Amino acid sequence: MAQAIRTSRLRGRPVTDARHISGADFLIHPRHFRGRHHAATIFVVVLVAVVAFQVFPQKQVTVLSNGQAYRISATFNARSEGLAAADVRLQSGDRVLYAEGGGHSSVAIQRARPVIADADGRQVELRTQATTIGGALADAGVTLQPGDLVYLDGNASSARGPLFGVSYASRSAPSGEVALDGTAKPVTISVVRARPYTVYVDTLKVDTRSAAENVQGLLEDLGMTVREGDLVRPALDAPLTAGMTIRLAKARTVTVRLNGEDQSLYTLAETVG
Repeated sequence: MAQAIRTSRLRGRPVTDARHISGADFLIHPRHFRGRHHAATIFVVVLVAVVAFQVFPQKQVTVLSNGQAYRISATFNARSEGLAAADVRLQSGDRVLYAEGGGHSSVAIQRARPVIADADGRQVELRTQATTIGGALADAGVTLQPGDLVYLDGNASSARGPLFGVSYASRSAPSGEVALDGTAKPVTISVVRARPYTVYVDTLKVDTRSAAENVQGLLEDLGMTVREGDLVRPALDAPLTAGMTIRLAKARTVTVRLNGEDQSLYTLAETVG
């Protein structure tokens, strides 16, 4: 198809150079096309990166979890990117505290602690942010009544007692008690319910509640001291059952003068003889 093109006018303009034109002249060589395409792609990627860096500058994020600190860089969401980069796995009840200022952000994980509440014949397992025994029991739906006894891991305590002592709080991860994923060995809170009793001190009637195991413990809860000569029924070591009646007859102090010397006796006797 190639032919010599004579000098003529094309669209009103003279063509002075005569040359042969083939169909191949209208095609771009594949290799040249691929090279130009790759160059254009790289240019676009670099341009997007520069623009993104200007529009979304990176922030330095400090993540505090289980006594360890992690420094990472985030672009869009400092909270989620920080937790993901530090490989922090949240558990039920955990809190995430977030603060930022300037180009720096801080993310702190406040771990909930595992607790087993043993009360009223059932056990409740939970994770709580409470710092006191009473607060943890409230989260477990357990209400304390006057006279109830509370034990933390077998040790006598109270509703206002700290849920975790200094020795527990000072443990740093990783350890056998607190793992990197926030799991920890649970503490056990045991509640011994107080039961109603009636106590007669001589002729005075006292209605009370106590979680004591025997008569002596009940009288100690009432602040009563049993001395030698006092009469107690049932005996001091008798186990208690709900609704039981206890009687305490207090002995009296009598001074007896014998051979010119005074001697004090503590007795329940009603006659001189």
